Amino acid sequence: MPVYYRGLPPVSSNPLVRALAMVAGLGLFVLMVFLGVVFLAAFAALGLITWVAFQVRRWWLTRQGGGRRHEPGVVEAEYRVVERRETGNREDR
Repeated sequence: MPVYYRGLPPVSSNPLVRALAMVAGLGLFVLMVFLGVVFLAAFAALGLITWVAFQVRRWWLTRQGGGRRHEPGVVEAEYRVVERRETGNREDR
């Protein structure tokens, strides 16, 4: 027989227990929001540092002449022509 979820446990009628539960819940909520903001700020700072490092590297390469700008559609490449020699051996084919 499956066990179904029956909801939350009954709430105490004691006002002190209710107040402590509310304070604990509010404290937990504030802690979660604070940690969320801290992690979001850390990721944003990491992204900003990465972006600045990339921009400085791009500027440095352009300044040194390594980051040449080309016309769109133009690809520069070096190549070497390789020819197969026929020696009569079966392994060369």
